[in-house]
Amino acid sequence: MAPSSERPRRSTGVVPKQRRSRATQQRLLAAANLEFAERGVAGATTTSIADRADVSVGALYRFFPDKQA
Repeated sequence: MAPSSERPRRSTGVVPKQRRSRATQQRLLAAANLEFAERGVAGATTTSIADRADVSVGALYRFFPDKQA
């Protein structure tokens, strides 16, 4: 398996077009960064990221298929 720096970047799901969707995606990214910093990638959950971003887990999966995305 190739090192993570050599792996191709996975699709991040939907590319938001509306301002509100872009804002939601940015909140999710910010929440994920905080969760990963505090708990590590293995310790962070999609539920904790969605809660911190104040969105549903379904909304998270709309933009990001998994934590690696």
